Amino acid sequence: MSKIRTFFLIGLLVLFIGVVIGVIGMFVPDTTMLASSQFFLIVSMIIMLWGYVITLDNIDKNVARNVELMESLLNTMGKGQK
Repeated sequence: MSKIRTFFLIGLLVLFIGVVIGVIGMFVPDTTMLASSQFFLIVSMIIMLWGYVITLDNIDKNVARNVELMESLLNTMGKGQK
């Protein structure tokens, strides 16, 4: 499983927990439940963004590697035409 998918699923799980706590907090007169719900929502956003940043970093590395391979291919083709 890819890293982005793993982080996204973990983020969705934390988001679901936050929503459940928020719904319970709406019916139970306790402000700590709503605060906990907001905390879980913030944590889920951080987890999902972290997965997105890691994926962008991997894409950047792959693009840099592809550019190096393309330059090597062009150099090889240039030598073959001489």
